[in-house]
Amino acid sequence: GTGVIATAIKGNLASQEAIEKLINIAASLNAKPSEIMRGFDVHACTDVTGFGLGGHLLEMARASKKEIEIWAKEVPVIPEVWEYASMGLIPAGSYANKHFCASLVDVSSSVSELTLDILFDAQTSGGLIIVLSEKDASSCLAKLQAEGIKEASIIGKVVNNHNKGKLRII
Repeated sequence: GTGVIATAIKGNLASQEAIEKLINIAASLNAKPSEIMRGFDVHACTDVTGFGLGGHLLEMARASKKEIEIWAKEVPVIPEVWEYASMGLIPAGSYANKHFCASLVDVSSSVSELTLDILFDAQTSGGLIIVLSEKDASSCLAKLQAEGIKEASIIGKVVNNHNKGKLRII
């Protein structure tokens, strides 16, 4: 949701608290996680930037010829993002991302359009997507959280090789 907050800042609508969260996240987001993940057997990793979380996950699915399932409710979102996105403060690139990826993304009927807008949020500074085995994922998550990265979470899984290069959002 950092793109949504940046858009709110441009419109002079962001709270000081949201601005401070964005600055803190952007300043410290990936250094510690990248150090921690080196202690595990990482299958793939990318940062979330202009294509948004959904776009980068689809890019990984296509490159690996696998289907990735993400659990929308598990994705950490800065609380203010919901308010700003519901006001329409969504970067134009987010709509382009969603449209570009649409033919390769299956979305559960339980996932709202607002949630999709946030999942495809065009960002300049997002977190890391780290792909690990299920066993390593739990251990890595515990280490990330122990090191103070409270937003770290398991948000999905690789589900099969039969639906090559697709993303499923539930």
